[in-house]
Amino acid sequence: MDLAQERLKEYETKSQQSKINAANLEKQNKELQKSTARLRTELQNILGKFDDFQESVTGSSQKHGECKSEIDTLQSRFQELETENNALRTNAEIAELTKQQQAAQKQKTALEKLCENLSNEIEGLRERLPGKPSGR
Repeated sequence: MDLAQERLKEYETKSQQSKINAANLEKQNKELQKSTARLRTELQNILGKFDDFQESVTGSSQKHGECKSEIDTLQSRFQELETENNALRTNAEIAELTKQQQAAQKQKTALEKLCENLSNEIEGLRERLPGKPSGR
């Protein structure tokens, strides 16, 4: 019977230790549940911030793509306008050179006419001079 009482005492001790252990584990479980709830809330906040950041990056990438497309379009237009400007400048230079050539031609014609008139006048003066032979 001593053995049975000893075992009973041992079981009571183990039962008490189990109750204390169960109480401690229950306390830890409640703390962990509170901690889990807090961590879930924190995780949701972090995920919300991440989603905001991801939307911002996506929007930024989209804006970057739009700007790059616009820059490419403007660059192409700039090249076209530069080519057109060079063509117009060349045409203006050709027109100016043609105008100068026409003015030079008019001057040449006028000078040739003046030379002819002067030659005729010199010839006329030589003919009027007494004793001088005519001819050049």
